[in-house]
Amino acid sequence: MTGRNARELNVSENGFFFDPQTGHTFSLNATGALVFRLARQGNGPGEIAALLAEEYDVTPEDAAKDAADFLMALKDFGLLR
Repeated sequence: MTGRNARELNVSENGFFFDPQTGHTFSLNATGALVFRLARQGNGPGEIAALLAEEYDVTPEDAAKDAADFLMALKDFGLLR
């Protein structure tokens, strides 16, 4: 899983995104920014879910669903392929 136009997206450390091609801006909370970073580093949904379950003390099932839903939203907005 890689970021669409990864070189063209301007991403701040606090989760603020700017796409200079479209002018769209996005803002993520700390968890969303973590998921985005992990996905751009090549981690798959299962790996991301496992890290979320460990970091946030949630069940693996809840982490898997939340990760899958959020990754789909990132894809829908064109932030990930």
